[in-house]
Amino acid sequence: LGGAIFCWIEGSTFVDGIYWATITAITVGYGDVVAKSDGGMVFSCFFMLFGATIMANVIGLPTEVFMGRMNRDKIDQVLNAKIDRALFEEMDEDGSGDISKDEFLLYMLENLGLVEREKLRLLNTRFLELEEAGVLEKYKNDVTAENKKKDEAKKARELEAEQNGGGVKFVV
Repeated sequence: LGGAIFCWIEGSTFVDGIYWATITAITVGYGDVVAKSDGGMVFSCFFMLFGATIMANVIGLPTEVFMGRMNRDKIDQVLNAKIDRALFEEMDEDGSGDISKDEFLLYMLENLGLVEREKLRLLNTRFLELEEAGVLEKYKNDVTAENKKKDEAKKARELEAEQNGGGVKFVV
């Protein structure tokens, strides 16, 4: 389409238009077929932006498909791995002789390439800081108290509905 528009604006042959569009879209730009009119130059500017973007997507698609296949293969390999003593000891991060659910999940996430060990360590450090500062306990207590109030209010409404409505419950 770009080549046909270029032909119409510049008055060139169809072959020149297709050649210009191809060379421009793949960003080679030999310079042997160029826009000479103002309209052709303006069209070329827009075509270069859109053509390069479209070509990048076309070229990137096979790479994306290939990488997706590799990721699926790696996921299958990790999920179906037989756990032997060496792997068990590698997963047992704290050296307790037992693998916790957290140790298993973190090991798998790291080996699937979904997280980096250093980022996990930073997150763990942040969690411990919040825990030590009492922030998590404070919010836990706040939420627990709010839930208790909600439960009490719900029970009071249910009791009132039973007393006033002959056992019909209206829960809001």
